[in-house]
Amino acid sequence: MRALASILCICLTACGGVRDREPLYRAFDGHDFDQARETLPTAGRTARDALLNALDLGSIEQAARRYEASNSAFFEADELFEELFTKSVSRELARWTVSEYARVYAGEDFERVLLHVMLALNFLELGDRNAALVESRAINTRLTAIGEERGSRSTYRSDAFALYLAGLIQDIAGDRIAAWVDYLAAYETYRDLYEPAYGVPAPRALGRSLQHLALELDRPEAGQRLDAELGPAPAKPAGTAEIIVIVGVGSAPRKVEASLTLLTPDDIPVKVAIPRFEPVPIPCSQVVVQVGSKRPRAVLVESVDAIATQDLEDRIAREHLRAGSRSVTKYLAGRKARKEAGALAGFIVGALGAASEEADLRSWRTLPSAFRMARAWVSPGTHSVRVGCGPRWANIGPMDIRAGERVIRYVRIP
Repeated sequence: MRALASILCICLTACGGVRDREPLYRAFDGHDFDQARETLPTAGRTARDALLNALDLGSIEQAARRYEASNSAFFEADELFEELFTKSVSRELARWTVSEYARVYAGEDFERVLLHVMLALNFLELGDRNAALVESRAINTRLTAIGEERGSRSTYRSDAFALYLAGLIQDIAGDRIAAWVDYLAAYETYRDLYEPAYGVPAPRALGRSLQHLALELDRPEAGQRLDAELGPAPAKPAGTAEIIVIVGVGSAPRKVEASLTLLTPDDIPVKVAIPRFEPVPIPCSQVVVQVGSKRPRAVLVESVDAIATQDLEDRIAREHLRAGSRSVTKYLAGRKARKEAGALAGFIVGALGAASEEADLRSWRTLPSAFRMARAWVSPGTHSVRVGCGPRWANIGPMDIRAGERVIRYVRIP
């Protein structure tokens, strides 16, 4: 029976999925980065998961502080993003008629933006500010493309944290105009999009950076508007330096399946399955950043949990439509088998079709659940930084900092 054979092939193709990656996630969350690297899938579904493999490998190497190896994996992911930007008609058709797992994983828009954020953070850790500057410009290019494509149809059409980081990099590089543009875009995105949609308000330090730049660039009207919103900005402490610590905390939310299986009046099983995001428990309730004797507050600047959840919600109707279309196709195969070979054959074909129906649970789970930022003014000299999250602590330094210098450091605590 051709229908039976076809459905059986679909079932064999769909089975497995993200379950193959669970050993990787357990090792990563447990801080065993060498084991996570060893358990990275290298066979079976690799062709379809090549992008996901590159993203996860980049995260693993970054968390292990092997930044050059991390960059190699992230650059491979960037190339794959470009290749997969235009999907083939056959693969898209397979999503509608066979299984979500029939397609190559092409990633999410926010994952593509955060890829450049992760690259920029790697280059800052390597001390390569020019390369970090290149990534900050790539962030702007990617966000422009997303904004033009999505318009107002989706909540995620800009990324405040990515813009904030780009502004900091431009500011440190001495390009005050570019820094002003990125800071202002970040501030407005926090105010108009992030706070109402994700519950993440604009960090006060970002507003202060804008106020200081308004004075330096002689923009009194903009400065007055900011003063009205934030209050007058205190002057920068004279003869000091600034240490900016960015902390990636926890792991991004996992996708789980929400499904419904029914038996039709002609005894053919039918299943509809769609994904939903479920947060992964964060290892601590508070992130502590200690710079010498100071403990600057680690402010939430990006909630990947909230972005991922809302982004999926924005396209849930399309997910339902695809799932329903596949279920109808598989039901028709079962009905045809019932007509040609009897009720048992119809039931078997329907059961195999239902078994093959899985929601696509793939996502870049080794991304942080959230990013936090702490900024501290320090006297010139040698400084060390400690970052704590529950029982887990990471040390940075010692660092020699000159007066007027600003340094960005990144710490990942899975």
